[in-house]
Amino acid sequence: ESLSGMLFLASASCLLTLLILRLWRESRARAKNEPPILPYWVPFLGHVFRFSKSSQDLYLAVRDFLPESKPVSLTILGQRLYVVIADKDIAAVHRCKSLQFTPIMVRGLQNAFNMSKEGVRIFLHEPDGPQSSLEASMHSFYHDALKEGPGLDDYTRRFVRALRDQLHNFDQKNLPRVGKCEPIELYEWVKSHFGISSTAAIMGKEIMGYKPDLLDGLWRFEANFPKLTLGLPRWVFEKENVNREEMVAAFRHVYEQNMQNGALWWITERQKLAAKAGFSPYDLSVMTFGLWVASEINAKAASFWLLVHSLYTPGLVERIRSETAYAFSEGVDDTKIGQLVHDVPILRSMYHEVLRFCSSSISFRTVMEDTNLCDYTLRKGAIVLCPTLPRHFDTAVWGPDALSFVPDRFIRPSKDGILKGNEKLVRAFGGGTSLCPGRYFAAQEVVAFVAIALERYDFNSVARIPSVDKSAPVVGMLGPSENFHVKIKLRN
Repeated sequence: ESLSGMLFLASASCLLTLLILRLWRESRARAKNEPPILPYWVPFLGHVFRFSKSSQDLYLAVRDFLPESKPVSLTILGQRLYVVIADKDIAAVHRCKSLQFTPIMVRGLQNAFNMSKEGVRIFLHEPDGPQSSLEASMHSFYHDALKEGPGLDDYTRRFVRALRDQLHNFDQKNLPRVGKCEPIELYEWVKSHFGISSTAAIMGKEIMGYKPDLLDGLWRFEANFPKLTLGLPRWVFEKENVNREEMVAAFRHVYEQNMQNGALWWITERQKLAAKAGFSPYDLSVMTFGLWVASEINAKAASFWLLVHSLYTPGLVERIRSETAYAFSEGVDDTKIGQLVHDVPILRSMYHEVLRFCSSSISFRTVMEDTNLCDYTLRKGAIVLCPTLPRHFDTAVWGPDALSFVPDRFIRPSKDGILKGNEKLVRAFGGGTSLCPGRYFAAQEVVAFVAIALERYDFNSVARIPSVDKSAPVVGMLGPSENFHVKIKLRN
């Protein structure tokens, strides 16, 4: 009885202490005019367990915590985070000069990509005054290189040709005659063929010839990315570090051996600018590796979901084939296939619905000094997060069917409480200075991939849609939570 009493008193004391600490934290935040804290019990750890279980569910809880989705404070391993969800507040974050993306990017370059300290110094150095650094020029450089126009059409043409070559090789090996069915795991099939084709279009074929398992390394890097960003000692994640270094070494090899004859002009031009600024061959290869990673990891998931929903929705495959047939007519330039995202309304609507429904994109900013914003005071050293998912599933923005995938959401009329979607409210590509310059580039290749797949193959009917893996700590397009098998055969 004495032991039981002692245990009871110890438990009660512990709970009372946690309660007092919680009330103290909340009153302290109010006194400092910080955004209200989403309640938690354990000091320092904060919301780490909820975040690890499902960051997306945590963001939804933040959205519903206060009226009008006002900013909310979180704590994860001692780091203060401010989560901003309302559109007007996100716009204010993107305009605010004391909230900077650069520190976040530097941390990623050092921890996840292992750029040297000297490489980071050169990247941020401003030899000719403000805005003259490689980092400052990067955004405008890629926006110009990847804007809609002849340059983007050239990439589309290269991607379409590489994809046709890749699918031809697949057909020769697996579908030697029309009508033969082949079972495939669809996500792996999309990842493989999209990745090989996109890599060939961007980097040329040499790098995959030198390192045939490059894509396998990429998928491991993507899965391990959250671990690497922690910046822990190398021995903690030895295998993950070795995997990244092997891929960087491959990019260094093709650069130093002049094996980039098939690379896009903006890859080699950026390398020249980096070399001129003083980048070592290693850091230059880290930079090129990072560009390649950014071009691959989100587009393959978007292609998968666009294809799956096309197969699932009755009559949609036939409609897409009918409306895209002109682009596959003999003598038509391959750039027409890339322009389908603009010319075929149902494909454009579905593409934006995929971005809305399957994206976990987040805009990050570091608070460089105490800042008054959104009726609160954001404290120096905190990190501001603007996650897309809570707003993408808000019925006030998208209507009563916000939780459903609706292929024609962006082309249907608004009536009887049903809302027509607004493309400008899809935030999958970030915003402000971190707005992704590759958004047009991604749209054309994703839609081209799906249009070519449906023109070339018949897939068996799909009775259900795999669930989106919202538990994955991914900052971008989410993949499926399970394997998804279908049968495929060549069309006449």
